[in-house]
Amino acid sequence: MRRVLTLLVMVAVVTIAATSQNMYLGPSVVFKGGTNAGNIPEGTKTAANFNGIPDIGLTFKWMFDKESSLGFLFDAEYATYSFRMRPEDENFANDDNTLIYKPSYISFSPGLYFSGVTLNVAFGFPSGMNVQSVSGNEDTFFEVTQQDLNAPSVEIRLGGMIRAIKSDLGEFNVVLRAGYMVTGMYQPDYFTNNGFDDSYNPNIVSAGIGINYLFNLANL
Repeated sequence: MRRVLTLLVMVAVVTIAATSQNMYLGPSVVFKGGTNAGNIPEGTKTAANFNGIPDIGLTFKWMFDKESSLGFLFDAEYATYSFRMRPEDENFANDDNTLIYKPSYISFSPGLYFSGVTLNVAFGFPSGMNVQSVSGNEDTFFEVTQQDLNAPSVEIRLGGMIRAIKSDLGEFNVVLRAGYMVTGMYQPDYFTNNGFDDSYNPNIVSAGIGINYLFNLANL
């Protein structure tokens, strides 16, 4: 029995050593903005907003073999989103009634990498929510909290990871990302409890650019 266990451990060590040749892990940062791509209530209008806080996290890449252009991706991030809503009437809209919505999530995003193109599905668990006017007033006409957000959110991400520098230590990449939140931002009962139609639940679309540095695990 001891020999069998020893053999299994040796096989595991050899397997990990072999596969680590194709494994990369490192920090990432992505700056992005967003808007509401869902149905917009009559009399209101949406607009894009740049996130003040970037997405910060770790990216793991595992190429299926040394010569392959196909691999597995996994991102773990603190992810932020934002968009604006304001009255449609240009004569009435101002900085006091133009609201900025800023939900944030702890996000886990498995996906695929193919020749620089990335496709992920991100699952977000709410970590914060802020609503304030452009003028900075947080005393808006309704209250939204972290507990009102859908959990988990589901976002489809399409993007690119363009290698700029590669060495024995790792690789430096430029990251491009576009995302669409399939689930509505709020829990359905939030709209029901506040007398709103759930068909107006925001679907956030976002786009961003960033960088990552992925260390070659075989050389650490």
